[in-house]
Amino acid sequence: MPAPAGEDQRPMFGQRFQHSIRYQFIWEISLILLAGTCVLSVVIAVSEGMMLKRSLATKGQSFASYIAKLSQDPLILKDQIQLDSIVNQANKDEDILYAVVRDAGGKPVTSQYASINYQSPRLRRILAGMAKESELQDIIDAVKRGEPSQEVVVPIRTGTDTIGTVTVCLSEHSIRNQIIRTIGFVSAMNLLVALALGIVLFIASRKTILDPISELGHAADRLAKGDLSTRIDIEATGEIRMLVDGFNRMAEDLERTTVSREYVENIIRSMNDVLIVVSPEGNILIVNGAACRLLGYEEAELVGRPIAMILGSRRWSEKLDWNTLSGARTEEKVCLARDGRAIPVSFSTAVMNDGDGDPLGLICVGQDITERKRAEEQIARMAYYDGLTNLPNRKLFQDRLDMSIHQALRHDHLLALLFLDLDDFKRINDIFGHSVGDLLLQEVGKRLKMSVRKGDSLSRYGAEDDPNFTVARFGGDEFAIILPEILNAEDAAKVAGRILARMAKPFYLEGREVFIGASIGITICPFDGTDGDTMLKNADSAMYHAKGQMKNNFQFYKQSMNEAAVRKLSLENSLRRALERNEFVLHYQPQMDLRTGRIVGMESLIRWNHPVRGMISPAEFVPLAEETGLILPIGRWALRTACMQAKAWQQAGLKRLHISVNLSAQQFKHQSIREDIISALVDSGLDPQYLALEITESILMQNTDATVAILRELSDMGLRIAMDDYGTGYSSLGYLRRLPLHLLKIDRSFIRDVDTNPDDAAIAKAIVAMAHSLKLTVLAEGVETQEQMIFLRKLQCDGMQGFLLSRPVPATEASRFMKPRPDLSGQDDGPQHQAGEDAAGRPEGAPDPA
Repeated sequence: MPAPAGEDQRPMFGQRFQHSIRYQFIWEISLILLAGTCVLSVVIAVSEGMMLKRSLATKGQSFASYIAKLSQDPLILKDQIQLDSIVNQANKDEDILYAVVRDAGGKPVTSQYASINYQSPRLRRILAGMAKESELQDIIDAVKRGEPSQEVVVPIRTGTDTIGTVTVCLSEHSIRNQIIRTIGFVSAMNLLVALALGIVLFIASRKTILDPISELGHAADRLAKGDLSTRIDIEATGEIRMLVDGFNRMAEDLERTTVSREYVENIIRSMNDVLIVVSPEGNILIVNGAACRLLGYEEAELVGRPIAMILGSRRWSEKLDWNTLSGARTEEKVCLARDGRAIPVSFSTAVMNDGDGDPLGLICVGQDITERKRAEEQIARMAYYDGLTNLPNRKLFQDRLDMSIHQALRHDHLLALLFLDLDDFKRINDIFGHSVGDLLLQEVGKRLKMSVRKGDSLSRYGAEDDPNFTVARFGGDEFAIILPEILNAEDAAKVAGRILARMAKPFYLEGREVFIGASIGITICPFDGTDGDTMLKNADSAMYHAKGQMKNNFQFYKQSMNEAAVRKLSLENSLRRALERNEFVLHYQPQMDLRTGRIVGMESLIRWNHPVRGMISPAEFVPLAEETGLILPIGRWALRTACMQAKAWQQAGLKRLHISVNLSAQQFKHQSIREDIISALVDSGLDPQYLALEITESILMQNTDATVAILRELSDMGLRIAMDDYGTGYSSLGYLRRLPLHLLKIDRSFIRDVDTNPDDAAIAKAIVAMAHSLKLTVLAEGVETQEQMIFLRKLQCDGMQGFLLSRPVPATEASRFMKPRPDLSGQDDGPQHQAGEDAAGRPEGAPDPA
């Protein structure tokens, strides 16, 4: 069983011997020394054997030479007995096995008994089984087979003749024994020397080799277990030093690499961007946490899987085409999340290559662009849709109109364009504020969509059930509607009537009941135009014509409307140059005190002396000036000119009367109104108490608190504040109490029939009584008959102004009203006027152009 964790798991002795470098070193040194000893012993034994063989050969050579020398006499060779005696003497040596003397023909001369050394115990053992009758040659052969031997042959010569040979065979048995003894001795000595050398080498190499190597082994083990701070600090030289230094460098590099890898892994883990590495086969190699969180997968569920699992791209579903993927690129992909959601991701991809340029994988860094896509869609919608009503805007509508006209002309159909403008929408903003006005526009958009039948939608462009494509907000309170494929003009009229009927119903906005009308202009393609610009221009003209027809109605386009529009444009162009050319003049209409008959004031009224058309009434050009914004410089000029004229009359010694100047709503909303008034007073030198500012009720309804503050500031300066055309607006008594008013002017619509219509008389009486209760002066406008003046006196109205007294006249004519006349009450302290004819001698009852 394996030892429990934490216990000593050191190997057994055999294992230590096998794995420990120290024991391994001893074992290898011992084997090397032992092998060396064996080799040395063999070398010594072989050397000694060769030496002994040479000595034995020399011994045999000497013995054979001795016999040969004794046998040089031919007679001795023939004397067998003597030769046997000589040979027997030689055979007494144990090393000699036999000695044979042969004649020149090779025939043995000695006998076999003399030739063989029977005294040798080894030879006797060999010859023990042989019969004495055996031939000499057989005995010699047996001796050679049974005993290692060495044979020496020496010739027997007499002079130059060889008369025989002497053969001596010596035994090598003693040589073998000597070699064995030598090997044993040498081996023992070598073994002792080897042991001593092994011990010396072990001791000598332990500090320089074994301990450093052992320390290297332990350090490598610690490094393998994760201790990256492992270093070796030992004294060593040579290759061991190189090995130690190499190990330390390797450990440092490994630590840096590991730290860098952990750093990179931390960066990858902390990346908010998606990171995916794809193999050349199209499988996911690496995926970071951001990708897992985005897609809803675990890392293990993605690694090793095909990239097509999360990317619905067929090009990436098979093995990647590296020729098309080379280099860096950015492309958008739709990633499939685990829950089935399609997530748009912008990927920056780059190919990762090895040192040889072969692809290792594809690195993909992506960002979730869901919000960007949503923003792009929102921006696109903002570019083509109105943010308030969610209807198509002008740009999209014109594009749809062009396509609809193209289809109508191509298929020979009629097409109607309705251009709608809300009546008096500005009044809603002025009274209730822009928030209510915005709500009203939204509700109008809804009612317009409800008024357009389903078949009116642009079904050819993918919006068969969505009428949004037919109704658009053109800007402000203007709307446009396309009616494609109508049968006749009556169809357009029916839709327009349906719209007006829905508009007539009250709107309930923030707890208020609001009524609004609409004016609609209608053009028919191809009769009124065959392009979008012409159709829109003509529909706009028809809409303005509808507004001129008491509003809240629809009108079809006529050619005469275009002519009116051209006249209006021409008038606008002339109006822009009128100030530069000094074409504007002021006329003045006197105001009389009904109690005394004295002229107490002059109202300045602007006129336009056109170089071609002559004098143009303000009713014609003032609305155009307000529409174009030219009313600001024109009003500034009128204010300065009136103050200058009033001061000129005073310097001429005429009665110091009040001069009244009308302020438009555009002037009053402008931030420079205070500066303009102060500048006019300073430049003219007119005392502020002689300047009266006439305002309308619509001005009072705009930003009431700010309006009251401005009026109080002007009143504190000494200026008189008058409310003009009272009774035609929506101001309440509460507003009147808050305003610093001095004068209330009753509108001429209540004066026209005041002496004959009981209702008008009652209204006039109520206004006079209310004004007096508020301590305000009351002045009636548009007094044209003597009866009206008498009736107003009975009501105790304070003053009057109108054609009965005088029409507006130039300053030179108005001066005569300043001359003293007999007072109707018997006093003579100021300019007076006798009613009955105007200052120009015109009969009473004529229309007042003012």
